[in-house]
Amino acid sequence: MRLFTELHGGIPIAAIAPIHARLFREALQTVRRRRMGKLQHMALPELAAWGREHPTALKITGATINKLFSGVQSITKWAKRNGFVPNDARMDDPFAGGRLPKQKSKREPFNTQDLQRLFASPIYTENARPIGGMARLLIGEP
Repeated sequence: MRLFTELHGGIPIAAIAPIHARLFREALQTVRRRRMGKLQHMALPELAAWGREHPTALKITGATINKLFSGVQSITKWAKRNGFVPNDARMDDPFAGGRLPKQKSKREPFNTQDLQRLFASPIYTENARPIGGMARLLIGEP
């Protein structure tokens, strides 16, 4: 919802129209996948502008876009069901049909050798529970 509000401001839920949903989805499609430095603190309009200026940068995936898009859609549906939209306001779902098509994963499934190697580790064979890197520093282990 924060990203949607960064793009469109605090418009009333009943005023959200399909154009708002489309512009939100299009802005998300230009956001860089890994945001470091100054990008971490930019609002969605700035991130979208940066993404358009850098078209070859890796962008967030369609699955992430759909998750963010559906989150705002869920809030608008909840608001309507729970009386936060005036009864006289005609409000169809402005997000209907706006999700991106699912993309087939490029990852290969684990093969038998991969699984045998994974489950042969001390975590599974000896119930070992190694201390994470930061915890070692906190307790003074090398």
